[in-house]
Amino acid sequence: MYKIAVMGGADTVLGFKALGLETHPVGSADEARRVLHNLTTECQDVAIIYIEETLAAGLSAEIDR
Repeated sequence: MYKIAVMGGADTVLGFKALGLETHPVGSADEARRVLHNLTTECQDVAIIYIEETLAAGLSAEIDR
């Protein structure tokens, strides 16, 4: 079964954890890049990745790939 992952600040992802989604709290853009790379290359069971808007703005090049 595929999973849904959520990346964002700790406060943002907390509510999603209660819903059973895979959460990835990140504190910086560099950390977000590493987590995104891991989710897209290593985790073959993740089908959807939600990214907090403020993080997504800084990851546009990575998201476009």
